[in-house]
Amino acid sequence: MNILIIGGTRNLGHYLTYALLEAGHQVTVINRGLTTDELPQEVERRRADRTDVDQLKAALGGREYDAVVDTALYKGPEAEAIVNLLRDKTGHYVFLSTGQVYLVRDGLKRPFSEADYAGPEMPMPEPNTYNYEEWCYGHDKRLAEDVLTAAWETRQFPFTTLRLP
Repeated sequence: MNILIIGGTRNLGHYLTYALLEAGHQVTVINRGLTTDELPQEVERRRADRTDVDQLKAALGGREYDAVVDTALYKGPEAEAIVNLLRDKTGHYVFLSTGQVYLVRDGLKRPFSEADYAGPEMPMPEPNTYNYEEWCYGHDKRLAEDVLTAAWETRQFPFTTLRLP
């Protein structure tokens, strides 16, 4: 398979890149180029700041991928941009989200289930606090998930969300 990883040089993306290569896949990585790249030569590299739609569009170059794994998506507007850029260009899009999407809800008990996602969020905490930063992270990831869900419902954009702990 021809697979694109957005954000593939650090953390989970780094290990995923190696695993996909070992499994015989062709891998392209898009990242900002700010991190030392220790990936093998057979990885195709493209540079873009994913928050800059023009850079991302240029890096994608209109190419098609069997699958795209996005390890660097954090906000709703970024999700809308990637849906627009990859529509009809990928067989499947995988979004690495977070379990933090549950922690912005009031009154939930662990372990969480998919049914716990729906419902109102807790009020935004006081800015410049740890709780505020954590809330923003979960809130922003929820917005991205909601954009992808709407893209599936209205445009049949093929995606999977993985909520990692």
